[in-house]
Amino acid sequence: MKALLVVFCVLLLPGMGHAADFQSRVTAVTRKARPAVVSVQVMKSPNLVPELQELLIQFGVKRKPRLYRLSAASGSGVVISPEGRVLTNHHVVQGSQEIYLEMMDKRRLSAHVVGMDPRTDLAILQIDTPGKYAHLKLGDSSKLKVGNVVLAIGNPFEFDSSVTMGVVSAKGRRGIGTGEIQDFIQTDAAVNPGNSGGPLVDLAGNIVGINTAIFARGGEHNLGISFAIPSNMAFRVMNDLESIGRVRRSRIGVLTKTVHEVPGFPDRGGAEVTWVIPFGPAEKAGVRRGDVFVSVNGEMIDTAESLRDMILARGIGERVQCELARDQQPVTLPVRVVSSDSVGLGPETERSAGMNWAGLYLVQADEESRVEAGAANYSGVMVRSVKERSVATQMGLMAGDWILEVGGRRVSSIVELSGVLADQGDGFSPVRIRRATGELLLILPTGARAMSN
Repeated sequence: MKALLVVFCVLLLPGMGHAADFQSRVTAVTRKARPAVVSVQVMKSPNLVPELQELLIQFGVKRKPRLYRLSAASGSGVVISPEGRVLTNHHVVQGSQEIYLEMMDKRRLSAHVVGMDPRTDLAILQIDTPGKYAHLKLGDSSKLKVGNVVLAIGNPFEFDSSVTMGVVSAKGRRGIGTGEIQDFIQTDAAVNPGNSGGPLVDLAGNIVGINTAIFARGGEHNLGISFAIPSNMAFRVMNDLESIGRVRRSRIGVLTKTVHEVPGFPDRGGAEVTWVIPFGPAEKAGVRRGDVFVSVNGEMIDTAESLRDMILARGIGERVQCELARDQQPVTLPVRVVSSDSVGLGPETERSAGMNWAGLYLVQADEESRVEAGAANYSGVMVRSVKERSVATQMGLMAGDWILEVGGRRVSSIVELSGVLADQGDGFSPVRIRRATGELLLILPTGARAMSN
């Protein structure tokens, strides 16, 4: 018995040591990460800007001078710099009039929006109070492997600084909802309402994702499947918003359509090239009209949408290995991903073709932009960006919206829109808008006063 007992102890102790090491590591990461996670509280006001208040008064509608609605804990965020930069979800702060962050030590500090990108559901905030803040670094999400242990930290159901643990279940998840640029990390860490915008952290204490969505069939609570925006995508969005004020989109310079049968590739679908943009990266790599994309970086492509989503999720300057079907034979070509500024409309053309209106920056979109927006046979003027705290922001307009009509008159170009607005004079007009979820009618100011941003 003694001999057996000694053998048992020798076998058991190493295992106990590994478990203790793991426990210590999780504890250390939690201790480091929690002070950098904040509760995001948003004040939303039904107040309208003065011009729209004047319009309501004309119709005999009176409003209280100041009325706020406070959501107790709209979501979470994570401090990413000692100066107080905060990363969170766009949907957490969308439409906010005032933003407050509750720190782990219960301080309540005001913050403002630095930039937002609804298509990736990301927003950057800045704490208004100067100081040195506990923060976390953005890690390299490309190094994550399925099975890696991760921690989700946030404020679910107002339970502040909650920590849950899980594993990376999958990478590159797409098709979650509509209209977004998607390349999600899937985990089984418990994430619930209030976690949105909080960090997904690896065991080195780095941010590898921003929690943004859950799978909740028939309800709103977590069923063991949650999704996070990769830190590499967050870094690209943040860098663009801070350096140039807008987010560059990744393109390779092709238009495609979905095909369900690919000659020479049994039981496979793909994305058939219908147009190769001259001088674009795809043309330079040797892609031809009629080629069919069947995989990118080893990931199967079965629809035009899956190709678009795959490319949009890649970093600008990255080279992707594209497998194509050509004359029933496989062809592999390395294609460099570029900014949308580099294909179709160039940056100089875009700037000269753009215009400001009521806080909107509008452009005449190129053909690839129309296809990407699901509007291939569509003409109109596209919203490139929306100025903070403008009339357009308060009316709920977003980047990616399309202006169809102003005052009942159809507009299909920047020139037409300028003419219509000039004809309207100083006042207000109904504006018909198209977005991925449908059409809506809003009232915006017109005339010279509305043209200055």
